[in-house]
Amino acid sequence: MSIDVSYTLRKAEPDALLRELDDVCITTDVTTDDGDTIAAGTEGTVVAVWNGGEAYDVEFPEPMGPWRR
Repeated sequence: MSIDVSYTLRKAEPDALLRELDDVCITTDVTTDDGDTIAAGTEGTVVAVWNGGEAYDVEFPEPMGPWRR
């Protein structure tokens, strides 16, 4: 699997509920800084936690979109 997209989530109130290497699932469509859309249901992995949970870097595999099991 190759990683092609990284997305940073910023929260107004840090609480560090997520840790590095946690799996996450997007609950709503989001737009990356490059203008690409990551669809709701897409799973990714937290690769960095910043300032005690103020922001997270999450990587998503290509192709983006909801995983079908």
